[in-house]
Amino acid sequence: MEDAQGAPLYIRLNELEQWDKIEGCTGRNNQFTTMKLCDDEGNDFGSDRASTQSVMASGCLHLNWNANTTLSKAMRYFKYVMTDGPISRLCLATIPDEEIGSEIAVFGNYDEKYDEALKPFIENLKAATGVIDCVQARKLAQQLKDECADFARLSQDRVFDNLTHRALVHAFRKACLLYVANGNKWEKAIEEFCRWSLFYDLYLKMMFFGEQIRHADDDIPTSKRGPQNLLDFLPETFTVEEAKRIRQQHGMDAEHTMTMVRTWKSRKYVYQISDISFKKATQYVTKRN
Repeated sequence: MEDAQGAPLYIRLNELEQWDKIEGCTGRNNQFTTMKLCDDEGNDFGSDRASTQSVMASGCLHLNWNANTTLSKAMRYFKYVMTDGPISRLCLATIPDEEIGSEIAVFGNYDEKYDEALKPFIENLKAATGVIDCVQARKLAQQLKDECADFARLSQDRVFDNLTHRALVHAFRKACLLYVANGNKWEKAIEEFCRWSLFYDLYLKMMFFGEQIRHADDDIPTSKRGPQNLLDFLPETFTVEEAKRIRQQHGMDAEHTMTMVRTWKSRKYVYQISDISFKKATQYVTKRN
């Protein structure tokens, strides 16, 4: 950290368990604390020294890391810290399942031709100094935030809502980095990639860890259910009692039904017909209704 003088450090781990080596024998909790500090700006990592003659140093940890693992190992590794922060700070990616007996994938090396193609983008990043304000990245982040918030209101899924917060930060950071690497030029491809990256990451987190996070404190077995739009389960015209039943069927309390319906009304997802009945806005009327 001291030698890097504030520049980010990069670590590639062949297996996720190798992360435990970073903190030596100080315990698993320290490893997860380091994971969280990697993603937090302005963190104070602490001080250390190798011998009595060494100069003590303290600084912020700027660390990017990649690790490979299997789904089962990842779920076991993070089992006891589902709601402590490491999961929301990860960016996940998977590889598709190949058909049994299919050809073995062969990957080439990153040769000199690849390095030359990448060089201009690296040079742009090295040359960047000071504060660079990317208006398009801020606009994209706001659009994605509104889309995630809309779906969180419609699904009433708190796990999804919580996971979007840091996922949006990651999408914004990617947009800014690609903007600078591209010579401070915004392209539609940057927006498309960051949008895909955000929802791909959220999809994987909800599929693999959603139920574990939802039931982190009660040891209920995991499943693959993701957030669902509760309006899809209601008829075009529905009553408060019907909305209450839908909440209960999805494992939610009935107590906050009116709060949910009032939120839908204020966001113009539904319109009030009487004291106890509401009608969906046109865009939320499904074909089966």
